[in-house]
Amino acid sequence: MIYQLRPDDLDLARRVAAGRNGVKEQAGVRSNKIADASDFDIHFSGVLGEIAVARLAGVEIDKVFHLCGDAGYDLRLGGYTVEVKSRRKRGQDLIILPDMADFRADHCILCWVTGGSEVEVVGIVSRQRFRMQALPVTLAHRPRLLMPWGNLRSI
Repeated sequence: MIYQLRPDDLDLARRVAAGRNGVKEQAGVRSNKIADASDFDIHFSGVLGEIAVARLAGVEIDKVFHLCGDAGYDLRLGGYTVEVKSRRKRGQDLIILPDMADFRADHCILCWVTGGSEVEVVGIVSRQRFRMQALPVTLAHRPRLLMPWGNLRSI
C-alpha cells in the first residue's frame, strides 16, 4: 500500500524529527542504528513511516519528544500498540535488536520510505510471531533479528 506524502506531512515530519533529534542531541545520545545517514535523517525517515501509517489508519502520531524514546510503541490502532519501522530502500527487511528491545509493541509495521514523497506500507507482524520466526543475523559486526519482508502479512 502506497501513501503519497503531502506538503503538510513533510513539514510535520521535519518538525517532529528535529524535536526528537534535538532532545537526544542535547543530552549527548546518539543513535545505535546501523546506517550511513545522520541521526536527523534516521528520525525523519522514521517519522515519515509513522505519518503514513497514521494517516491511512485515521490516527495521530506522537508529537511529544522523549529522551528515552517512546513508550514502546508509535501508534495505537484498534486497541493494539504498533511500532512502525522504516527502511530507506525498497526490498529491505524488518530488523530488530536481538533482545527485542525495539519491539515491545503488540505489532510491528514495516515501511519503505522511497524518494521524497512516498511511503510504501509493506506489512505487519505480531511480536509473538516475530519472536518465533525471526532469523538471527550479524550486521556490521552486531547481532540483530531479521524477518524477510515477504514473510510479513499484508495490511
